[in-house]
Amino acid sequence: MNENLSFLVMLAAVLLISGCTQTPPAGGDGNGATTCVGEGEYFITSYGDTAECCQGLTQISCDSVIEGSCFICFGSFYCTYCGNGVCLSPENECNCPEDCSGSVQTCTDYDEIENTPAQALGVYGECFDSTGSHYDYCLDGYLIAEYQCFGTSCDYTVFNCTIFNYKGGCVDGTCVAL
Repeated sequence: MNENLSFLVMLAAVLLISGCTQTPPAGGDGNGATTCVGEGEYFITSYGDTAECCQGLTQISCDSVIEGSCFICFGSFYCTYCGNGVCLSPENECNCPEDCSGSVQTCTDYDEIENTPAQALGVYGECFDSTGSHYDYCLDGYLIAEYQCFGTSCDYTVFNCTIFNYKGGCVDGTCVAL
């Protein structure tokens, strides 16, 4: 009987130790756990979990290069050795310029970052490129010049606010609802 008890105690100890060394998945375990994110791995913020890069790594954004422009993303990040002079994926000119120098020219349309293009009409917007800031403006009571990114530069497209259910027309560079 002593042998059986000793075996069970040893088995429980092995299972306990092996369970403590497992790394939770990227995105956490859904129980508010803090996760150590390894090199090149990403973390998606969800369920109240938090994460830190493992020792020696730097947290960089999940921004990416698309057609020569920086595409800004939210809700996740990568951990890398950004700043070591070597550009390795997922590092790029947008999220680790110190390692990945290049000729990326950025264009950012601030009112479309978290909105669909139709929703962006209801937000006074700014588009920024290498020539500076460009702001949405009303052409008349119903037409808006909505600045957007086209490649690496800003240009505007004319929209009729009422077609997108902004029945209040265009006021101060914004389509407004009634």
